[in-house]
Amino acid sequence: DTFAYCRLPLKDSLERLRLEANILREMGYNHVEFYKSDNGYISKLSGLFNKEIVIHLGNEYPFSPPVILMREDGPFRNIELPNKVWSPDCTIGQLISAINKS
Repeated sequence: DTFAYCRLPLKDSLERLRLEANILREMGYNHVEFYKSDNGYISKLSGLFNKEIVIHLGNEYPFSPPVILMREDGPFRNIELPNKVWSPDCTIGQLISAINKS
């Protein structure tokens, strides 16, 4: 896996978001920004695999998994990420790669 050995900072959330955005850009998403919301950060990705993806990172991120919504044709659907498969060492890029392969 491309990002298997990627270690991201756990305490500096802005630095982690910058690194996460860089990983997503390397994957081919050319416009990646995270916007601050009342309860975390949100980002919208589009352009690859004809999928539109919305990512919500709660205030507890990376210690809790992100909420990922995806749309190909039709309404957005929630991609369930059980806590037991999420680790703070995971990257959003790893999750998106796994989702796109499924």
